[in-house]
Amino acid sequence: MLKEGTIIPKTKHTWNAGKITTAATTTKEGIKTFTCTFCGVTRTEKIAKLKPQTVTPGKVINDKATNGVYKVLKDGMSVEFTKPFYKKASVRIPDTVKINGITCKVTGISANAFKNNTVLKTVTIGKNVTVIGTDVFWGCRKLNKVSGGNNIMKIGDRAFANCVSLSSITISETVSRIGKQAFYNCKNLRTVIIKTGVLSNKTIGEKAFAGTYKKLTVKVPAKQLNAYKKLLKSRGMSSTAVYKK
Repeated sequence: MLKEGTIIPKTKHTWNAGKITTAATTTKEGIKTFTCTFCGVTRTEKIAKLKPQTVTPGKVINDKATNGVYKVLKDGMSVEFTKPFYKKASVRIPDTVKINGITCKVTGISANAFKNNTVLKTVTIGKNVTVIGTDVFWGCRKLNKVSGGNNIMKIGDRAFANCVSLSSITISETVSRIGKQAFYNCKNLRTVIIKTGVLSNKTIGEKAFAGTYKKLTVKVPAKQLNAYKKLLKSRGMSSTAVYKK
């Protein structure tokens, strides 16, 4: 036989101290999970993103380990390579460099960084570099090999001018601007591989390829073959250059 019962009011959850289930980073919020000590139900709270550590903008750092002198950029988290610490035949522009324990991306090579360097023969450009500044390799007469640089967006004015030993260059698909006289008088430049499809009269400077090898081979995207033939010729490339797609 049923009897009348007593209604027991709900009790409030009693939450434990919580546990971080997803750690916060500089790019993503974290999550902290709390569990009721009575019923086991859980709730979550967001943890704010961490503030990134930065270095004083404008600070100049000498780093012998990567053979470079760097200048900290405005964001305090990236730097540009300004010059080599030692003159060496082979140089690698690193992806990152540590400053006061903070890892900074190397995003550019500043103007005149290697200008008239008589020792330099090979350069490997890191994956975070987006800009090669004005006159960076101007007059590096022994420079014969450039590799890497897959995320370069801008090649500055006269960046490789008078690099008379340079035999080949690959212009990555991310490049959107090539400055005036960028490869001027690279008379032994025999192979140019152009992966980008966005170059135009407005994005390639005057005489960018003037003075290069007369019968150089140029590989371009298939869709731009005819347009690039006309464009590159107007920027100084020889009329006898051989184009491939």
